[in-house]
Amino acid sequence: MSEEIKILLELQHLDYMIKDWRNDETRKQFQKIGFKVEDDPVQMLLKKREKLAERINKSLYQMYERILSRYKDWAIVPVLNGFCGGCFSKVPTELSGQRKVINNCPNCGRFIYWD
Repeated sequence: MSEEIKILLELQHLDYMIKDWRNDETRKQFQKIGFKVEDDPVQMLLKKREKLAERINKSLYQMYERILSRYKDWAIVPVLNGFCGGCFSKVPTELSGQRKVINNCPNCGRFIYWD
């Protein structure tokens, strides 16, 4: 797996954490089970996200943002048994030999990776 794919996955995980902490109901549940919220966790996560975004190619980051705005959930998905984890379409076998290169699903456009 390429370094850029790893960074995109981290970025996606941060986006989900930010979404969770912005949700009041989820925040209350976190606090109920023992998470102490003294500082604003969203601001801390946004700073980490900003630093992480600086580590990848600007055009790749813009593409990530565009995919995320289109689908609202997963911008980067695994290939599972030859199928895209986002749209469940068959991924062409010639892409499986290009695991060190960043690929997009030919059907939905999401970034894909092989685990």
